[in-house]
Amino acid sequence: KSLTERETSLITDGLIDKEVTTVILKAGVKEITNETIFLSNGETLPYGFCVWAAGNGPLPFVQDFVSEIPQQNEIQSIGRGRIVTDSWCKAYGSNNIYSIGDCATMKENSLPATAQVASQQGAYLGRLFSKKYQMKLPVSFPPIKLINDDEDTRLISEITRIGSLGLSPSEVLSDQSVVSQISDIAKPFQFLNLGVLAYVGASKALAQIAVDDKFVLGSGTIGYLLWRGIYWFKQVSWRNRILVGIDWIRSRLFGRDIGAF
Repeated sequence: KSLTERETSLITDGLIDKEVTTVILKAGVKEITNETIFLSNGETLPYGFCVWAAGNGPLPFVQDFVSEIPQQNEIQSIGRGRIVTDSWCKAYGSNNIYSIGDCATMKENSLPATAQVASQQGAYLGRLFSKKYQMKLPVSFPPIKLINDDEDTRLISEITRIGSLGLSPSEVLSDQSVVSQISDIAKPFQFLNLGVLAYVGASKALAQIAVDDKFVLGSGTIGYLLWRGIYWFKQVSWRNRILVGIDWIRSRLFGRDIGAF
């Protein structure tokens, strides 16, 4: 089961309803002024203090990149402000620019904008670069590994020339003059969903953890323990694990220090 299913959503609502006065569904924030929040359904909410815990818009760097590449502008119905890439994380409109994380989205397979996706994409591209795959092919062409690295410039030019004839990437890479010089073709990026964690406050959380081909679902205190346990385990060193553990104990005993220095 998925955290987006109705059954799990009802669990979430049950947890959140204990902590807040009103939960508004099927409405987005359209505008925020000094005293009023305007929702997409026409409602207005007067407020004195607002805490924003949702996502933000694209960075100016990403907006400039998208606006300066015509092919990106043409597919912004998919990108919606993000950089659109092919299945190998290559940005449309470029032969050698790659984009990962929440500033990008794949045209063929849109993925959630989470750190888990960005981390796997970074590791994926790192493997391709370190194993000396040719990464400067046109968009939608998979990176390739050559038998003779000295032929990389000539072969890339040949692939680009054949591709300009209107043939698909699979047809180009099946051409005998090309196949004879390739030792491997990179597979598209595949996201491995290891689970979803969502803290909902008051020492309660939702957790969906992948175990083989099944998902373990926890909510409330159990979800909170799963969330904390996985966060602790994913620290990069024992030093970090010890420091995080000490911080959790101190916060539990004395409360969170929110002072600024």
